[in-house]
Amino acid sequence: PFEDVGAMIRESNPDLYMFSSDYPHIEGGRNPLGRFEASLGDRSEEIRNLFYTENFLRIFPEEGFSYFIILEKRMFIALWVSSS
Repeated sequence: PFEDVGAMIRESNPDLYMFSSDYPHIEGGRNPLGRFEASLGDRSEEIRNLFYTENFLRIFPEEGFSYFIILEKRMFIALWVSSS
């Protein structure tokens, strides 16, 4: 996470952004969750939930995906399941 997502959310709309990372590859950084948390600063829990999970779920409905969500640790893994 090299962009200041907290500033982008402040300047636009929290519905536009979602968590992603290439971790554990070097492009994903050493601590992507820590960097995003630092960038989000004092944003509300509602905005954090949008960023970490809800925006993804809104864009990719449950049909076709298998979800594993651990909200307490801010982990979200989505596995594509083909319907064909």
